[in-house]
Amino acid sequence: NAPNTTWTSPSGQTQSRQQMRPGNYRSEDPFTAFIGSPLNGRWIIKICDNWAVDNGYLFSWGLTFNPNLFPSTETFTTGILEAKWITSTGMVQNNGATALVAPATPGNFSYTFRVTDSAGCNFDTAVNVLVNPLPIKPDLGADTIICADQQITLNVLNPESGITYNWSNGLAGISTNINTPGQYRVIARNAGGCTTADTIQVNLQTNISISLGNDTLYCATNPNVLQTRFVGNITQFWWSDGSTNSTLPITDAGTYWVRGTTPSGCNVFDTILVTQNPVNTYTMPADTAICDELDFPLTVTLPHPDASITWYDGTTGPTHIVNQQRQYQSTANYIGCTKTDSTGITIKPLPVVYIGNDTAICNGFTVPLRVAYPGASYRWKNGSTDSSITVTLPDFYWVDVTFNSCVYRDSLQVTLKNCDCNTTVPNAFSPNGDGINDVFKPTFTCFPQNYRFSVFNRYGQLIFETRDFNTGWNGTYNGSAAPVGTYYYIIKYYNSGLQKDEQFTGSVTILR
Repeated sequence: NAPNTTWTSPSGQTQSRQQMRPGNYRSEDPFTAFIGSPLNGRWIIKICDNWAVDNGYLFSWGLTFNPNLFPSTETFTTGILEAKWITSTGMVQNNGATALVAPATPGNFSYTFRVTDSAGCNFDTAVNVLVNPLPIKPDLGADTIICADQQITLNVLNPESGITYNWSNGLAGISTNINTPGQYRVIARNAGGCTTADTIQVNLQTNISISLGNDTLYCATNPNVLQTRFVGNITQFWWSDGSTNSTLPITDAGTYWVRGTTPSGCNVFDTILVTQNPVNTYTMPADTAICDELDFPLTVTLPHPDASITWYDGTTGPTHIVNQQRQYQSTANYIGCTKTDSTGITIKPLPVVYIGNDTAICNGFTVPLRVAYPGASYRWKNGSTDSSITVTLPDFYWVDVTFNSCVYRDSLQVTLKNCDCNTTVPNAFSPNGDGINDVFKPTFTCFPQNYRFSVFNRYGQLIFETRDFNTGWNGTYNGSAAPVGTYYYIIKYYNSGLQKDEQFTGSVTILR
């Protein structure tokens, strides 16, 4: 019996079996019986392990005798001397039992595996390999950039007829639309199942923007030039009027837009609304005639509350006193936009009259208003044509005096006053710290008793209150400056002169 031998297979498994050791062995029975027969002679058996891959059973052998020579049937098996692939076209690696083939051209290729036994006999097996052509490697071009909220098309730049193209986003065809960055792959497959592929990296374009600034006003006397302010590699511009410069001179108000484009094709947009500067429509009053010796207030309408008016002589303001026959010119300016206009003044005789200064009356009192101009006619505000009227109520009173087709109006304001305290309340103040009108408070000519002064915002919230008539509101609320706007006040006190409680209400406007 052969002894047991243990070994480890290439797969890592441990195996054990009976195995003959190398050496010289005698048969159990002598071979003397062969003397004189054709089998007589010296037999040599050689064992070679040429297949390192099996690391196991090496060979078997036997003898098969002619039954006429020996009554029992015997078999004889030759050993394997060599087994390998025959080197052939397209074979790039040959390790004996394993060959790697990679033909460079399509076609039919035959590869032979040959086994040589110990008797020198060869046994061949052929394997035919059909090599299909590879499709042309698809070309997606260089890596590219996609813009935010935009869509681009990826294309196979070298499409081949009869080839199917499948994209990594699940779509098929020679092109695909994408709207997100990332890496995209396309696989080209022919009818034989052979494939080639290409990939492209699509990066997100960032840090680009374009701005035309805030909405603005159009100045007719100095037309605007719209400027682009942009971030990033923006090299092309397209305006709403089709121009392609980085700036746009405009000739009227309107809505304008610009598109900025990067070399990679990303677009950014901005729109600006340009409205008419109020100065563009500024006009002075129509030419007029004034009466002789009259300082006539030539007043223009401000095109905007914040506009300024400059007259020909350097004076400013919406009103200019005129008393000569000439052209009077003024220039309106609003945020740097100017427009000049003029009014012609002619002189004619004026029936100048005077009905007095603005005045105040007490409850229950009257004030006579009189006027006289020889040969003139009169018309008062109340419709009277007499030379005098009696005023009993506070109001604005005027009289038109007509003489020689020249009308002169004089007027005054009659107000009602508290004959005891003469309470005066301003209607605006400017708490800006310049020392002028910084505090809002009423003034009196008496000593009010049980005094209470309260200020409310437009929502009815109490934001200031004092009982000291010498203390006023400084325009703050909870330690912060109150917004510009209108506020409401209530003033209560006891009038000791009239022996009654009095109350004043009204509104005040904060100006800064």
